[in-house]
Amino acid sequence: MSAYRAIAAISLAASVAACAVGPDFVDPEMRVPAAFAFLAPANTPADTVKALQESFAKAASDPAAKERLIALGFAPEIKDAAALSAFMNAEAARWRKVIKDNNITGE
Repeated sequence: MSAYRAIAAISLAASVAACAVGPDFVDPEMRVPAAFAFLAPANTPADTVKALQESFAKAASDPAAKERLIALGFAPEIKDAAALSAFMNAEAARWRKVIKDNNITGE
């Protein structure tokens, strides 16, 4: 059993459904996204990447699947490969700056 307990979900806007971990803490200044993505090796053919992305988008858009994801506290947002890459690069740069500016080091 874990020694920790989730007390709130932090988001830019109130969840569309009650979050399984606790109440929402809504603060536009507190942007710490939790992202889940399907990734493929860098040399995967573009047509394969596109077909996979379309399949995932279709599955995540299914009303029953979407409802279940929302009930679990997710806010499904489908991004194509370029948008996902841009998001990941922006987040890496953002957190790299936080780490550097605060002299955070590994233990």
